Amino acid sequence: MRQDAVEDFLQVAVSRADKRVERPSEEQVPDPAYHALEAEMREAKAELTKLKNDHVRLQLSIEKLQQTIKKLSMEVSHKEAAIELDRECQLRLSVPLVKGGEEQQQLQQ
Repeated sequence: MRQDAVEDFLQVAVSRADKRVERPSEEQVPDPAYHALEAEMREAKAELTKLKNDHVRLQLSIEKLQQTIKKLSMEVSHKEAAIELDRECQLRLSVPLVKGGEEQQQLQQ
């Protein structure tokens, strides 16, 4: 996972910075390597923050999608029940009309 890789990279950069502190005070000057190390740590921290924010945003999106799925499933269920009710009504209403029509024809004869 990308976040794990960035965390590992940051951990290595922090341990390198800690090792620099153990040097004699004369060697602890801000040189190009020190500036590069500081830049690496800043970039890694910024990347971790971005990844965590993206993770939170994606989790919220997943939750919203799950709610939408649940809502749409309920709507589909209600509409299927309504269609079934309509079919039952059509069957019940159409049968007596046909029978009634046959009875009327027999009465007319």
